Amino acid sequence: MSMLAFDAAYTRTDEEPESNIPHGAVRDAEVRQLILEYGGASYQEGLYRIFNLAEALRWTATVSRFFPAESAAVEAFARDWQGNLFTWRGGAAPCVHLFQPGAGDVFEVSESLDRFHNEELVEHAEEALSFSLWQEWRSTSPAPSRQQCVAYRQPVFLGGGIAVDNLVLAGMDVYWEVTGQLLVQVRNLPDGAPVERIDLTY
Repeated sequence: MSMLAFDAAYTRTDEEPESNIPHGAVRDAEVRQLILEYGGASYQEGLYRIFNLAEALRWTATVSRFFPAESAAVEAFARDWQGNLFTWRGGAAPCVHLFQPGAGDVFEVSESLDRFHNEELVEHAEEALSFSLWQEWRSTSPAPSRQQCVAYRQPVFLGGGIAVDNLVLAGMDVYWEVTGQLLVQVRNLPDGAPVERIDLTY
């Protein structure tokens, strides 16, 4: 795996390295190699983080719960500062996907893990990581820890704005659990339909 452009553009600010991956723990060979070489690494104080094995397994299961139709055969390998997940699907139609719980959106980002890191994150950081919003947040607020993300107070899919005044530090597990349950319950409502009842369990 070659990530020379990514390594030159991004500063590694902390890490929890992955030294061993049991056989069969990760289905895809490219994800396995990425985690062995970069697993546990954080960049630019949490702008982008590559998962260690335990994180990859946990977030693969989580994205499958809340985006079942879009997440078939994917494996989570990284996240951004807002708690959005990046996943990889190998095989005949390889693709890096971006899952955004706060907006309820899924995007196809790249057809290659190398190209995703060396091109999308380097040349298109604004689109891939909402870089200007990150800079605005960091001008007045702390960086999220490994267990945190910068969440939407009001999800975008419920009318919240994509702006700093709608952002707050939150535990990433809690954010995904609560926002994911909200998304599942409103996903099939017609545009503009009132939300009469929401049931949450945690």
